[in-house]
Amino acid sequence: MANHTYIGETSRGARDDFHRYYCNYWSQALGAPHPLSRVSRSEFDRMTGPDTTLMVGSSQEVVDKLLVQHALVGNDRFLAQLDIGAQPFKQVARAIERLATEVAPQVRAATAFAATPTVLNVRSGHVQYAAV
Repeated sequence: MANHTYIGETSRGARDDFHRYYCNYWSQALGAPHPLSRVSRSEFDRMTGPDTTLMVGSSQEVVDKLLVQHALVGNDRFLAQLDIGAQPFKQVARAIERLATEVAPQVRAATAFAATPTVLNVRSGHVQYAAV
């Protein structure tokens, strides 16, 4: 899986930080006035909600989304597409740090016990696993 990703300190803070860079990215990639270059904040919030694949949020929110993806399709790789839309280096570096120190360890721990875990429940961004 590969997704645009931004991990902030809080879910709201991540969305606040990333919205303009996401729009800027699409403006650069597709040329203005493409509709994605003018995504409203309410639409962006919907696009980054718990039941979507755009990985924008707190560390825990991104963990939950990754575990849902894993439960649904069994992926064992994730490519976080960071540094889009001319984000400041400091923001990108902090998101990478959160990915490495907060997100990855939790995802590895949750998926390490079995190559093909049995999924008990997938609901609104939360996954329960049972060891096989």
